[in-house]
Amino acid sequence: MEFNDAVKEIALPELSSFGFIIKEESKGYIKFFSTNLAISFIYDYSRTEASGVNISLVENKDYNFNTLTYYEFLTIKKKEEPKLNVLGEGHCKWIKWNLALLKLDGALLLKGNKFYFFEVYEFLLKKSHNYTENIRLRTLIREIDQAWQKRDYPQIVELIKDDYDNLSPAYQKKYEYALKKVL
Repeated sequence: MEFNDAVKEIALPELSSFGFIIKEESKGYIKFFSTNLAISFIYDYSRTEASGVNISLVENKDYNFNTLTYYEFLTIKKKEEPKLNVLGEGHCKWIKWNLALLKLDGALLLKGNKFYFFEVYEFLLKKSHNYTENIRLRTLIREIDQAWQKRDYPQIVELIKDDYDNLSPAYQKKYEYALKKVL
């Protein structure tokens, strides 16, 4: 069964019960709209795999996330992995899994609850911020280690001073040592 046909056969009845209708469609892409939300099912034919299901606000599509983020949100919120028992093969199983996921937590997402949507979106922003901060700190540690090998104490002080509390005790001691050498 073609991807678009499978989405229409499986997802359309479920989503229409929540007020969703299809407004956009092309090969490998179907977008459903309700009053508040837009849900896109996407299949990448160049990689021959389902790419994702994206959820966004109708009035501002910059506010969006995908079902994998939602899955992670539910796992952390519930402190356990969501139970999703679905049968089928290929497209059908993937579509059913995503629909089952969207109906968890009382289907608050499908019902268009904006407070709930923003709770999930805030989770995404926090996750993104933490990821970016982690990369920044790893880069900083690499720079500190390079300066330490060169015994460039002024550089070490400069690198650590604004992030002292974010670093391990070992790097805090390097800062204190370097500070003594500079003064």
